[in-house]
Amino acid sequence: MIRISRPAEPKTLTVIRGHQLSILRSLKRDPTSSEISGAYREVAEDLVSMQHHKCCYCERRVTKSYNDVEHYRPKGTAQRSPGCTLRHGYWWLAYTWENLLYSCPSCNRSEKNDLFPLATSSVSLSAELSPPGSEIPLLIDPTGKESPAWHVKYVREAHPETKIMYWFAMARDDSKLGSYTIHVCGLNRKELLTLRNYHYDTVIKAQISALKRRVADADGRNLQYELDRAIEMCRPYQEYSLLAYEAFHSEILNKELEGILGSGWPDLKTIFP
Repeated sequence: MIRISRPAEPKTLTVIRGHQLSILRSLKRDPTSSEISGAYREVAEDLVSMQHHKCCYCERRVTKSYNDVEHYRPKGTAQRSPGCTLRHGYWWLAYTWENLLYSCPSCNRSEKNDLFPLATSSVSLSAELSPPGSEIPLLIDPTGKESPAWHVKYVREAHPETKIMYWFAMARDDSKLGSYTIHVCGLNRKELLTLRNYHYDTVIKAQISALKRRVADADGRNLQYELDRAIEMCRPYQEYSLLAYEAFHSEILNKELEGILGSGWPDLKTIFP
């Protein structure tokens, strides 16, 4: 999970929002999820492009035909535990650009769904109010001010039951935001553990071997070349870019690079601002 840079709102959404919200307001009550039209899907292509065809939560590459327009604050109903028991959705934000993301079906429908945990000192937004108000979300906003990579990391460990080595998502520095986000989005579900292992075995591992060869040879020129290739695999448009960063960082130590090149890996906040 990494930070997503959000461009300006598409003009089509401005028109859609005005029309659809007038319909919802005419109901004089909180609308149900089925009553909130999927007209926001008109900007699905903009979201796909914004996120480099990757799910906003798991970084899995997803084809357009399977995309879900995800509402960071759920539109129909919202489960806000532990901070609040109110269940109304954020219907007035259903067409707000800052609330829309692109998600794979597994993260959106099977995992997150209408979960939106708030901290215990939070006061839930009432209808028509702008976020965040007095809400303190415990779910990371991938387009927010802080990079998700500052709260989530990947660590290779043995599965407690099968003993197979997997790359598990874990909270960085015991981040509460990271911990809740991993749970809500199911970032350690079996499907993702398998996909991350496959990416590591077929893409990342070969580059680690190339780096280790250049370190062993003390070949500065070619080591820099391989280092640049590795850093390229950590860019936002690459699939599982945060996983790549963690894997490279754990296998090739800074002191090994510094002894040959005079510098090591770029800082986490440099790669994932």
